[in-house]
Amino acid sequence: MCYPILALLTLASATGLTSAPARPHTVLWPKSLYAYSIVVPPGWRAQETPEGVAFMVYPPDRSCAIAVTRVEFPEVSGRTTDNVAENAAAGAKIEHFGPAGTGTISGTKGKTYSGRLEADNSTWEVKSTYVQLGPTVWAIEVVKWRQTATAAQRAACTAASAGVTLNH
Repeated sequence: MCYPILALLTLASATGLTSAPARPHTVLWPKSLYAYSIVVPPGWRAQETPEGVAFMVYPPDRSCAIAVTRVEFPEVSGRTTDNVAENAAAGAKIEHFGPAGTGTISGTKGKTYSGRLEADNSTWEVKSTYVQLGPTVWAIEVVKWRQTATAAQRAACTAASAGVTLNH
């Protein structure tokens, strides 16, 4: 089973735009569905997977990243959010993965999970929120930051996460 968010979670070094815009701008993603409106903070970069299945924004220092995707498993009805999250975490090799309560993506309730990821020669703290939109459809937002990120870097990432809007 393919989990598109994995492409961004395990990406060793994100490349994105050659120069970051000086003002915030909004990206509607994906182009075929506009499932998300994402406000990209000034100076931050944006990147879409080559297959167009996930989208990520990150600051110039790459201390954190916010990735979003929308997944659908029409062939597997009755799948639970816990099952989808556990399979995604196992595929991305997220360690110490477990439920972290409830969360939201732009006010829509879902389940939140946390764990740790080894990638890009760093340890990343990972917080993911899964919102079930239908029997076989989930919206997923993943916020990750380097374990060495300062309180200010974490706060900037949390603030940028608030710029993700789920359009369902």
